[in-house]
Amino acid sequence: MILTDRLRLRRFRLDDAPALARYRSDPEVARFQSWRSPIDPAQAAAIVAGYRAESPEGPGFFQWAIELRERQGLIGDLAVGTVATRGGGLWALLGITVAPEYQRRGYAGEAMGAVAAHLRARGVRRVTAECDVRNTASARMLRRAGFRETGRASRFVGQRGRRAEFLLFGMPAEKACRAVRGAAQMEEEEMVDPGRVSPRVAPAGDPAEDAAGNVAEQPAQPEQPQEADGFGEGEA
Repeated sequence: MILTDRLRLRRFRLDDAPALARYRSDPEVARFQSWRSPIDPAQAAAIVAGYRAESPEGPGFFQWAIELRERQGLIGDLAVGTVATRGGGLWALLGITVAPEYQRRGYAGEAMGAVAAHLRARGVRRVTAECDVRNTASARMLRRAGFRETGRASRFVGQRGRRAEFLLFGMPAEKACRAVRGAAQMEEEEMVDPGRVSPRVAPAGDPAEDAAGNVAEQPAQPEQPQEADGFGEGEA
């Protein structure tokens, strides 16, 4: 469990399925995401069951459930994919979705900052994120949070039935701990698509990085992602 001033990030519970189905079936929430929408209660229950089998400490994928500290109830979810780089370091890819009634309150930045701190403590050196090029509000939030645009990627998104263009962002984990927390007060559209990246291999064209996790200024060239629960069909 991770606690912030206002939020509790925890493992999904079975009773989170109705709330997950509700906000993931909202067309405005799903518009720029890579998971399938709408989803019915049975599909949501199956997704939650999959999340409950994941580990927040191991390599690969984990989906954090987000709720307010003052009361129980799912208000969003935050996906983390941990990737081993060719240089032997660890990178993490973040993606977040917040239910519409809880957007524009800074919850996305607060949750992402807390998770970045958790990842840094695990030895993650760099935190990355991506969003659809049309999702200007989320791109603006990431830039204001201190993420630097590192390139673009175009790939086929099966859930949408077409190719989509994504903006790629990154920053050293130490900087992310400070900068993303500072973005918690920014009122933005709080949906960042984590895309789909294999946790087993580093992205192709993985740029050289220094000891702090900084990378050379060059466009990223991610490999064709593999399907994996948490970043594949029906996931955020």
